[in-house]
Amino acid sequence: GCPFHIVHCTAPTRTPSSCWHCTSTRKLVVLSAQGAIMVEPSRPVDCLRQLLVDCGGPDSEAVQSYWALQGPEQATATALVLATSQAIVDRQVADWATRAFILHGGEHRLVYPGRQPEWKGHRQ
Repeated sequence: GCPFHIVHCTAPTRTPSSCWHCTSTRKLVVLSAQGAIMVEPSRPVDCLRQLLVDCGGPDSEAVQSYWALQGPEQATATALVLATSQAIVDRQVADWATRAFILHGGEHRLVYPGRQPEWKGHRQ
């Protein structure tokens, strides 16, 4: 089974969420009286990729929790980034991300900006 039960991903706070998958990861050094620790915040795309690999696909509670924690828009967009990856090493991950997109992607909906158009002319 999947070793993860709680999913928590952090991303750089200055970068818009639409660009997180494009940016390289950065490392932070935290200094204290006890010493130094190097921290590398995970991007959502890295987090979902690792969950899919560790859980052997999208059919897990951890991947479903990822959707709940990231929100449907962010999680679905992240799955789309992985699903459309052209990297040879990511072929299995791309297949899993496609399945995750279908399983957890949410309900289809049409969003119309502004008012609905009024019908003009004859009605039969």
